[in-house]
Amino acid sequence: MKTLTLLLGFLLASSIYSQNDSTRIFGLPEMKIKQMESGKVVTYMFDNSLNKFTLTPLHLLPDTNKYTYKADLKDIRSVSLRNGTQLWKVAGIVGSVGFFLGFVAGGFLDIHKSPTFHVDQAFALGALTAVPFALIGGIVGALSPAFDDYSFSGKTDKQKYDELSRIFKKYRQKR
Repeated sequence: MKTLTLLLGFLLASSIYSQNDSTRIFGLPEMKIKQMESGKVVTYMFDNSLNKFTLTPLHLLPDTNKYTYKADLKDIRSVSLRNGTQLWKVAGIVGSVGFFLGFVAGGFLDIHKSPTFHVDQAFALGALTAVPFALIGGIVGALSPAFDDYSFSGKTDKQKYDELSRIFKKYRQKR
């Protein structure tokens, strides 16, 4: 009976003090990693729609069947993960440029035979030119990827590990 009690006590104690496994595997979207290599900052791009990464407290490893890349966490300077496209950003900027050009051209367009700036014509032509410019900008923006950048300058390996775990959980893809 004492042997059974001792064995049961040992099993319970070992399960309480067991070591946590800190290796995590993530499926991530297109991403860029900037790291120090031989005194220079080098950028590595992983452009598949699904990238498998293994994060340990000391290393970041991609799928070893596809890549021969391995990074120490101490060398990683920043990570950029794809977050959609730049459709609305580019459409807004190019549409604003179109409005400005139309506004200036419409204001100085002399339909009334007077040498003054015509505000009503300026707004009308500005609105008219903003729409096609915004459509062209939207098409270009839809083809341009948007990235969220995360910098790790001045952080310890433990802080980088914790922050990378948090970031990778946010961008984890379900497939």
